Amino acid sequence: MPKVAVTAPTSTFTTEQRSDLAERLTSVLLMIEGGNDNPAGRAIAHVTFHDIEPDRWYVGGQLDDTYVYPGGRVVFDVTVPEGSCDQRRKTLIHQAVNTALCDTLGIDADAKHRGASAWVIVHEVREGHWGAGGNTISIRDIAKLAQMQPDRAGYYDALLAARQSVHQAAGYPEHTASY
Repeated sequence: MPKVAVTAPTSTFTTEQRSDLAERLTSVLLMIEGGNDNPAGRAIAHVTFHDIEPDRWYVGGQLDDTYVYPGGRVVFDVTVPEGSCDQRRKTLIHQAVNTALCDTLGIDADAKHRGASAWVIVHEVREGHWGAGGNTISIRDIAKLAQMQPDRAGYYDALLAARQSVHQAAGYPEHTASY
């Protein structure tokens, strides 16, 4: 399930704005990734905020706002299981995170370059690299735990079978990959 790390200069967000943004990000990412926003999915969805002192964040080589668009200096690192989001879903993540940021900060929907200085980077974690409770957690485990839509579970089965087939065809030694 999604893990989002929001990095921004100190005082970019009030406590209320952080809470609002965390709620928006959790809801939209659960829906995009698994098609279901429910208590089970929320229990494994994390949003963290990391503050950077303003004198340590340069855009375009400048500390001032010369090259900063509405939405400011913000980086969203969105982490999901590998294969859980095709390019269409990644694009939806980019759009939804930008909308959540701009709405939270009260930036007009018609503002030129709305949120263009904020980066949204989707990171995929390979199968077998997620863990919780001292156990390796597979994408199938996550789908079951989060009660994802059935079509998503079928997608993961096909994805992992294809990965296994490619892995075997390439002649990798046994037990060198998770699928």
